[in-house]
Amino acid sequence: YSAIEQGQLQTAKTQLSQARKISPSGPETKQMAQAIAELESDLIYETSVTAATRAQQADDWAEASTHWQKALEQRPANKQLSEKLATAERIVSLKQQMQDLLAKPYRLTNDLVKSKADIALIQSEAVINDSPSLRSTADKLKQTLNAVNTPVAVEVISDGETAVSVRGVGVVGTTRSKIIELKPGPYRFEGKRQGYKSKIIEVTIP
Repeated sequence: YSAIEQGQLQTAKTQLSQARKISPSGPETKQMAQAIAELESDLIYETSVTAATRAQQADDWAEASTHWQKALEQRPANKQLSEKLATAERIVSLKQQMQDLLAKPYRLTNDLVKSKADIALIQSEAVINDSPSLRSTADKLKQTLNAVNTPVAVEVISDGETAVSVRGVGVVGTTRSKIIELKPGPYRFEGKRQGYKSKIIEVTIP
């Protein structure tokens, strides 16, 4: 009990092992085992809370989430712990979503993908002040969204006899020089002319 009071978990476990050899099922042995279990739970809880707090301060929310989860396992009814874990998991999830969207920036011209990005940005507003890295990622996503959805002037130069079109977008027509506007991304320009084999040129508008 002296070891338990001083928080010396391993010493207490050693003494309990010796006590069990003398009295395996005695009430004092059971009492000691319960006290040791409570001490171990307290130590895990305190260590986990300290580690989670330190991880949050370092903006490492994945690490914080792991430690908040461990702390909650020791105090499952603690509402404050549940909220802290939920915040950490939300930040980790939102940051990952944004990084996935940024990994394929030209897809952000697609209405469905753009909608996912907009939703992620709206959801991040509640926790963005807690994480500098989430704010940085969100800012980059906003800038990229704006960039890829701002049409770029593209000059199409041809021979005036070839019918030019952009697959999935529309007809440019027969021209020697024509300015059209396209959002950044990959496109397939097709040229058709009587007596010639059609030709497709793949272009990425940066």
